[in-house]
Amino acid sequence: MPRHARCARVATVVAGLLLAANAFASDAVEAAESPLAAVDALFEAMAVHDTHKARQLIIPGAQFVVVRPDGTSALRDDAGFIASLAQRPESVLRERMWNHQVLVDGSMAQVWGPYDFHVDGTFSHCGVNSIGLVRGADGWRVAAVSYTMRKDDCGTLPVGKG
Repeated sequence: MPRHARCARVATVVAGLLLAANAFASDAVEAAESPLAAVDALFEAMAVHDTHKARQLIIPGAQFVVVRPDGTSALRDDAGFIASLAQRPESVLRERMWNHQVLVDGSMAQVWGPYDFHVDGTFSHCGVNSIGLVRGADGWRVAAVSYTMRKDDCGTLPVGKG
């Protein structure tokens, strides 16, 4: 086989591998962004006390667990969480996550990272969120949330108003 034909064949194989790697990387980015988009949508619903939107983003039976600084914890189900959003509808809630990690295996995902929480623009608490999601026909939905809660030892918080 002439040298130029071998070079053309190698170039074709390399181009194919690069295209496949790019498609795989693009799929991985999309898979990671989708669970994160569901978490962001939940935070947006929380901010305005939109219980209808929150309900759409949380599977029935989801569990919410807070771990306090003294080591005690409290468990709340999805109905309790939704009911808490309906309280004090005049307040503005803002939860921010950063430096998060997103792990995805098929239709299961985990979003983990530090967060801070503000009520009416005033810092309330911080901690780490661990949010489990599942993907169904209607997209990614929250199945479980565990989070630590503290008022200090928050590390460096991101810049911006709470």
